[in-house]
Amino acid sequence: MTTLNTQAITEAMEAKGLSQAALAKAMEVSRESVSKWLNGEALPRPDKLLRLSLLLALKRATLFGEPDAQAMQPQVAFRMSRGKPAQEHHVARAKHMGKMLEALVPELPFDKFQTPAALKSPVNDYAYLQEVASFVRKQLGVSDAAAINISTLAGLFRQLQAVIIPVLWGHRKGHENAIHVYLPKTSTTWVYLNLDTRLVDLKFWLAHELAHTFTFTSLQGDAGEDFADGFAGALLFGEASCRALYDELAPVRFVNKRVERIKAVAEALEISMVCVAKQLDSFAAHHSLPVLIDEHKALYQVHEMSKPRLASEVLLAGKNEEVDLQDLLRVSETVFHSPVYSALRSLVRKRAASASYVQGILDCSLVDAKQIVAELA
Repeated sequence: MTTLNTQAITEAMEAKGLSQAALAKAMEVSRESVSKWLNGEALPRPDKLLRLSLLLALKRATLFGEPDAQAMQPQVAFRMSRGKPAQEHHVARAKHMGKMLEALVPELPFDKFQTPAALKSPVNDYAYLQEVASFVRKQLGVSDAAAINISTLAGLFRQLQAVIIPVLWGHRKGHENAIHVYLPKTSTTWVYLNLDTRLVDLKFWLAHELAHTFTFTSLQGDAGEDFADGFAGALLFGEASCRALYDELAPVRFVNKRVERIKAVAEALEISMVCVAKQLDSFAAHHSLPVLIDEHKALYQVHEMSKPRLASEVLLAGKNEEVDLQDLLRVSETVFHSPVYSALRSLVRKRAASASYVQGILDCSLVDAKQIVAELA
């Protein structure tokens, strides 16, 4: 079946600063038509194909491309901060970063002959999620009710040939909390983790990305995101913990008292109280029990008033001002077990990585990129 090379078209649109709406206007078609083209649901008529080719300066062969070549393109997944939908340019940027990461693969200390483990038939089902979460906890050597250390959780990524890339992209500035990049050509996974995220949310995003690492070749799109959310919650606050806390809170009459107890439990585990509350809701729904807190507004208010610290403030020597590069390199290697900077150091010393390359893969300023290259040289 003939299909459009949506990767090439999207990149050409990005290069020319064209949104779907702008392309539709230039093509004199509806935005719905353009959306269907890019989603693989329809093909432009011959006259529109010619116009599309001229408008984007793409040859007809490039417009369609080879199916195998398309299959080897970087695959990405992410959700924007505070649930904002990802725009076309966000996806294009993530894929472009993925292409640039290919150059680092030969420098990674990974098995070149075996692909990493994956879940066989993942489904977003409560019982299945609890079972998988319990299995992963055993792999980590952590009991069902114990807190999971960030470094312990990050260590599993290394076993799965997944590279965590700690970055500083700001808090509440429209940046992603994390970006998942899978490179089919080399079967490698890369996870951009924004350290300018609240520390109590960092474990959730790590667990969310771990789920993607286990399932990315079988679950993508909204199904993949929903599974990753469910897995993260189950891993951080599973069935046993939910049952114990539910039984404790059920006799408590006042909502504020329940919220206070949820906050205390969440703080002890160093996770978000919102995560705990949502897991209690899932537990209650699965067992046909009454929901403990009908409206989460009070819970969110308490969460905001507690002013959780950013992970960057805690992990990077507690600095609120400009971050020392040495701290970032140290945290990357010792906390997140990431080989990204050692691989980048190898590439820099081979004179195959410039400051512009570093800027491209880290999405940082050119000034910061030059400092990183100087440090690694």
